[in-house]
Formats: sequence, C-alpha cells, structure tokens
Amino acid sequence: MSAARSQAYRRATQRESQRTLAESLAWNTPLLLPVLAWLVMAIYGYLTCPPPTITGDPLLDKLSGALTVRLFTCGQNDMFSEFYYATLPDEVFAAWRLEFGDDPRFWMLRYWLTSEFWNCERDDRAYIDRDDYLKEARQRGATNGAVLLSLASRCDYYWCSEVDRYAEVNPPARNESWGPYYMAIRALVDEKYGPEQQALLDELMAAAPDQAFVYYYVGFIEAQRGNFEQAIELIAEGNRAPHCSNQIGFPFDELVARTRAGDYLVDKVIDGSLWTTYVNMYFPRVIRLRETFQLLCEQAVQTQNLEALDELHTLACRYGMADSAETFQVRTAIELLGCAGFAFTSNWPMALTAEQAQAVAQMKPRRQAVGNTLQTQTRSSVRWLSSLPPYQFAVINMKARLFGSGWFAIWYFDNFYQNTQREQTVIGGPVRQGFEDLARFDYTTLSWEK
Repeated sequence: MSAARSQAYRRATQRESQRTLAESLAWNTPLLLPVLAWLVMAIYGYLTCPPPTITGDPLLDKLSGALTVRLFTCGQNDMFSEFYYATLPDEVFAAWRLEFGDDPRFWMLRYWLTSEFWNCERDDRAYIDRDDYLKEARQRGATNGAVLLSLASRCDYYWCSEVDRYAEVNPPARNESWGPYYMAIRALVDEKYGPEQQALLDELMAAAPDQAFVYYYVGFIEAQRGNFEQAIELIAEGNRAPHCSNQIGFPFDELVARTRAGDYLVDKVIDGSLWTTYVNMYFPRVIRLRETFQLLCEQAVQTQNLEALDELHTLACRYGMADSAETFQVRTAIELLGCAGFAFTSNWPMALTAEQAQAVAQMKPRRQAVGNTLQTQTRSSVRWLSSLPPYQFAVINMKARLFGSGWFAIWYFDNFYQNTQREQTVIGGPVRQGFEDLARFDYTTLSWEK
C-alpha cells in the first residue's frame, strides 16, 4: 500500500507541475514573444551583416568599412531615405587625413561624399568650402579629367541658386518659353559672379581641351547670354573633340568602368550604394540642358542654319554615347534628339523632296527604338523599388522592419547593383549602336549619309 500510495503521489505531483508549467507558459507567452522576436532579429542581423570587403587598396578598404557601419546601423526611419546616398560626415574624412592626405583620390572622395554637402539647403558656405578639397586634389596630382566637372559645378551652383531665387519672385507663366527666362537669370548670374565665373570657365577650357563636354558646357552658357553664333562654334568644336566623357573623378569613374566589365570596385553592396549616389547626383554636365538646347534649335531653324542644327543633332548623339553615361543621360539624349526634330518639322519653311521627307520621317521611329531597347532590356535601377507591386513592396517593408537595416541594405543594394549592371551592359552595347545609327543623319542634306 505504501509503495502504491507513493507512486500515485509522484504522478499527481508530476501532473501538477506540468499543469503549472503550461499555465505559466500560457500566461507569459505574450511577454516572451517580443523577446524571442528580438533574439531572432539579432541572430539574423548578425548572420547577414558581412564584414567589410578587403580589396587590398587601403583607401577603398577604409571607405568600405565606414560605409558598411553606416549602412548596417541606419535607423529604421532612415532606411528609405538615408540609404539613397552613400555619404559620410566630414568629420569621418577629417580623421583619415593623416593617413591618406597625400592621395588625390581621398580629396575627391571627400569632395563628393561629404554628407554635409548633400544635406545643405542654399548654404553657400557649405558648398564653397568644398573647393578647398578640390584644390588639395589638384595639388596632389589629380588628373584634369577627374576634376573637370568638379570645376564646372561651381558655375552651375551660381546658376541653380539664382534660378531658385528668381523663380520665387518672378514665377514663369504656364506657357512661357523658358529660353528667355533663363537668359534673364544668366544676366543676373553674370552680374553677381562675373569675374570669378569667367576665371573658372577659362580654367575649364585650359584643363581639358580634348573633352567635348567642356565646349558644350561653355557653349550653353554663351547661348544663355544670347551669343548664338559663338555657342554653335563652341558646340562644333566639342563635336570634333576626341573624347566625350562626363568624368567626375574617383570613385565614380572607376565604379562605372568596373560595373561595365562585370567586376566590383568593392562589393555589390558598397558598389550599389555608390551607384545610388551617382545616378541621383546633379551633374553639371550641361546647364539646364533641354531648355537651352531647344532655344538653340529654334534659333537655328528660324535662321535656316541647317549646319547649326546638324551640330546640335551630333551633340545629342554624343551625349547619349558618352563614357560613364547612365539611364538619365540616355533618356535626356533621346529627348534632345526629339527637340531638334520637332523644331525642324514644325518650323522649316521650305518644301522637301520625297526622299528628304522620307529620311526625316525615319528619325522618330529610330529614336523611339533606342528608348524601347533601354526600357525592354532593363529594369530602371532608380525606380525599381517604387515600381514593385503593392503587395511585394508591403512584404519588403515588413521584412525591413522585422529584420532591420542589415537585411534591407543587402537586399536593396544587391538588387540596385544587379539592375545597374544590366543597364550598363545595354547602354554600352545596343543603346550605343542605336545612337551611332542616329548620328548618321545629316541635317545639311536631309539624308542618312554624312
């Protein structure tokens, strides 16, 4: 009896313990779930956050480490905004000066990737102070090509700041032509910054006389001043220049070259973050390009100067074929070709022969074919996130909130880099061939044989 009673007591005690444990778990489950979720996120974040890639280049390795820390520690609210640019606080670059101060690439990095510059709003001082970095780069042997458009950016800043200020006080009418509007603003810029701006323009011309973009840039400024003949002469000189590149220096020139070759500058995550900066950067390639270009086309047709219109057509084609071209630039080039064609077909006063009319009519479908090639063979690296179906975007957003910025950084920049690499392959291949075909058109003879 004693043994049976003891065994029954043990079973009752065991059942009571199990019931107590079950009740405790049921009671505390709502409290344990957040803890378990946090542990899962911490483990997942640790496993998915890779160490910085070692390239063997001390400066690139330093950049990779700093950007990795920034990208993987970004706050939840900043993931869809701060990720857009691969920038670092200037104090980070300042701490690297002792180690890399003699390397011109360091000063170009500091020039382009300082977050204070990207965040400044009409802060003249924040913009102008960056010139010191450019001067340091040049003193340490930065090539002319690497600093070419960096020099131009100061002139472009003069222009953009005055456009913003002037537009607030004198907003243009809905149907008002922007050509005369920009000419009025150019006069303000010349009055306010004339000597300093001209000194930079002279330096531009001397820095890289073999670069087409120099002549295009200065030619458009002359067009905004109303000097149309001089503008066309400069553009024609640019069309004869052997090189057409919107170089802006390290790291972006090398980034584009590596991507087109199927290689990495650092790795796909860091390269993807640099690409987001590159494609969203306001390049001072040509100031207020479309409106000024349209003004020149209209002037060429009004004066029946087909030689000038042909030079503008050549400019648009070379713009689309330029080294380091990206999607925005290709689409802009297609739009410029459309401006030239519209100005001619809408305003040319003389009758065309049947052969000439047929040649002109072929321009539009060939131009559209280039745009269709880019659209059908690639998925825009810039708009791919917003173009996702709503349900897929919701899933991505939920995962980003659950697993944190480490997961999101890998997913976002991996996809961005892959899309960009596909774009660059198409831009350097069939798109370039399409522009080469369009460049065969000759406005002076209205035929497809130059």
